[in-house]
Amino acid sequence: MTLLAREKLDEAQYFLDLMTETKAKPEFRFNLSAFLSAARSVTIYLQKQYTGQPEFDEWYEEKQQEMRDSSLFEAMKEARNHTLKESYPRIQELYVETTSIDEISEISIRASGINSGDILRESAPHIDIPGDDVEIQKVGVLSNILDEEYNRKPLCEICREYLEELDILLSEWEVQSD
Repeated sequence: MTLLAREKLDEAQYFLDLMTETKAKPEFRFNLSAFLSAARSVTIYLQKQYTGQPEFDEWYEEKQQEMRDSSLFEAMKEARNHTLKESYPRIQELYVETTSIDEISEISIRASGINSGDILRESAPHIDIPGDDVEIQKVGVLSNILDEEYNRKPLCEICREYLEELDILLSEWEVQSD
């Protein structure tokens, strides 16, 4: 039987792909909101499709506890609730300056965005390298909606990890139910 939850996982992946491609802040926030909603719906769809089947109920009770114990699942649930019920998240773009000198690839990290400084409380040490061959690259976006454990990691990376965990959950059920 096809898992309806897989379609929600695909939908979340779609919005994550758009987040990764998006450079403009309003569009990034819209895609983040849609991602959080779709990703959170994966387990809801799974429950809707299989609740009442004894094998699923027993298996899912254990998985629910694992999700409650997971800081990643809890952080993403809180992020979705914040975005749905309170406001769009504030975001900050994370940039890394790079140079063509092979031995040194990261020179400094700086953030810009709404309420800059709320998330990056400390900046990385700055290394001065002489020369004009310096390039600025956007490497990620940070947000205020995640807790301390995640607030320094690029948001798209965290979202990707979350999708991987959801995919593992669905794959486990597919194996279990065969």
